[in-house]
Amino acid sequence: MRVVSRLLEFGACIVAGIVAGLLNSALVPVANGVVSLVKKFVSKDRFEDVRDEIVRLVREGKIPVNAIVDVVRYVLERRNVRDVVFRDLHLDVDVPVVLDQFSFYCSGVDREFYDEFLRFRDVILSELGHVRRLVSYYLCSS
Repeated sequence: MRVVSRLLEFGACIVAGIVAGLLNSALVPVANGVVSLVKKFVSKDRFEDVRDEIVRLVREGKIPVNAIVDVVRYVLERRNVRDVVFRDLHLDVDVPVVLDQFSFYCSGVDREFYDEFLRFRDVILSELGHVRRLVSYYLCSS
């Protein structure tokens, strides 16, 4: 199976929660269009099955990625909605990665540069680790 972006997976979880009846559709009104579209393609009720189908439909182009990103944007902008989503869906989401991918997606930068961005970030982190070791060495020796 291919790796799914955490952003897409998080958005698919939110929509799947609504389709499966775990979340009230009034909680995320911007998801109503996506939910009705998903219901046309998906006949399953289990949360995990619906989530996997949503990811597949996005990959096939039957659901626009922007619709999923709009759902994520709505949830991230509202703390009360975010709290309900995490509480009711019991999600184990790497929020910093979702935020990182969300920021990159909304920046308008070509997605092909994302791998380059990650390599650049990793180099910076390794250099910071080196600086941290040097600073701790000098602090311990004084």
